Amino acid sequence: MLVGAGLLAGVVVGGVLVGLTTPRQASPAAATVTASQPPGPTPIPPAVASKSLAALRGTTTLNGRIAAQAEPLSRALTAKKLAVPDVVTVLRRMSADTRAAAAMVPSLGSWAEASEQQAALTAFYDSLTGELDAGLAASVKSANAYRKTAQRVMVLLARIPELDTASRTLAAGMGAELPAVDFPDVLLGG
Repeated sequence: MLVGAGLLAGVVVGGVLVGLTTPRQASPAAATVTASQPPGPTPIPPAVASKSLAALRGTTTLNGRIAAQAEPLSRALTAKKLAVPDVVTVLRRMSADTRAAAAMVPSLGSWAEASEQQAALTAFYDSLTGELDAGLAASVKSANAYRKTAQRVMVLLARIPELDTASRTLAAGMGAELPAVDFPDVLLGG
């Protein structure tokens, strides 16, 4: 009985493989339809689209939270005396959100059209994590070290609106919208 089941499975699999590998001749009508369609992006398999869209939504939301920290960071930098504990709190929040966002980026790897955005997000999160880690390693008595870190972080945060636009373009290509994000004026040149 076991041998018979194995034989039947072998015949079915063999038949499927032969059917898949045998060239077929397209009908003239099918050739006309194919030729008249403009080339477009490669269709995204549902599983890839789902993972990629979740990554875009997640990173967009977290980028909004990271960007929102630009306002208190900017206020701290313009104050007469830098309030180091306030800056430390902001940097720690940003560090947690940056690490969470970076963990989502690999989900874009199976979607070819997202490769540039994946690389841009990875570079951004790597740079921001490096600055945050270096800054948070400083002594809380070193206001000068925290001021320099905050200034470097502000420069990096200015990239978020551009990253947001690229993510929205990718999502629109899938017919999806990403969550709305309000950027502080300090990041928009206001």
